[in-house]
Amino acid sequence: MIEELNIEFDGEQVTVRTDVAEMRDFVARTYQLMLSDRNDSVISHLEVTHSPGGFSFRGESELDHGEISGLYEYVKYQLLVQFIRRRQDLLWLHAAAVVRNGKAVIVAGPSGQGKSTLSTRLCEKGWSFMSDDIAPVRMASNEVLPFPQSPFRRIGGTREVDRPTLEALEKETVSIAPESIRRQAAPIAAIVFPVYRPDTSSSLIPMAPGNAAFELLRSYTNFVDHKESGVARASELARQIPAYQLMYSEGIDAAGLLNSSLLG
Repeated sequence: MIEELNIEFDGEQVTVRTDVAEMRDFVARTYQLMLSDRNDSVISHLEVTHSPGGFSFRGESELDHGEISGLYEYVKYQLLVQFIRRRQDLLWLHAAAVVRNGKAVIVAGPSGQGKSTLSTRLCEKGWSFMSDDIAPVRMASNEVLPFPQSPFRRIGGTREVDRPTLEALEKETVSIAPESIRRQAAPIAAIVFPVYRPDTSSSLIPMAPGNAAFELLRSYTNFVDHKESGVARASELARQIPAYQLMYSEGIDAAGLLNSSLLG
């Protein structure tokens, strides 16, 4: 039996259709905070079904795989692509976003630097959750929109390992109370770029706008949509919003520093 799950962002939906129980469970678990009843704003359909050789993905592209687990990240990527293509007016950052006192802090950077750890630890201290991986930014108003995929932390915490080892680490879902989810856009008050270093005391270092713009460009997932204007967008954001480099080795300590230093 084909089942449908509707994932909603800013009033529009992508529908995932599947007859594979494992894929249904994966999508439901990953997007449980974004699931919605179907409405008239569906922009795309993705389909994962059993096939003679294993499992098939059908959307704008097609892919076959012998193991269903091999399609998990591909489905996440394709789903994100649908929203990015629909909303090219936004700057889509590889970043987490949390809110306190109505203002947002963006935690941006590559995988393995602890975005999920820091954002979820801050939520444990009373902050509101918007995202732990993707942060869509409305450039005209310097606001971040919620994209609340279920947050995952790598078991064993952040550590300095090579990419294959990092990707192989098991993840655990972090529960966020429904009342702690921020469902509206929030103005960005600070941008943090975490840098994990073993045996390093937590420190928050102000960054020059030029350095912050460079780091933003590294986190810019839809740069191809904007190209030259993307550089200008990142530079303007870095010029207007205070940015910091966070050096740390312990996620709990680093979250404590952010909690005491930002948006007090």
